[in-house]
Amino acid sequence: MSDPRMCPGVRETLRALREGRAVRVFIAEDAGEDRRHGTGEGVPLTRPVEEAARSAGVEIVTVPTMKALGARCGLKVRCAAAAELKPG
Repeated sequence: MSDPRMCPGVRETLRALREGRAVRVFIAEDAGEDRRHGTGEGVPLTRPVEEAARSAGVEIVTVPTMKALGARCGLKVRCAAAAELKPG
């Protein structure tokens, strides 16, 4: 069963940060790179989350693996980033 206070996924984490609902952000240290931009060099998949969290003044916690972060969110799949949401 998933944890209702956790919002898994890069897109959903960014949304929670934009909307001011995140109190803490978790990022997996083994998250890969996003190579879709055609620059030839990969950008860390979680970089937008890190930048948004810093900008919003939200604590960033690193987790060793995507598998561990997925489990922390109550998922059976890996997860690169997640946000802990404010109560309510």
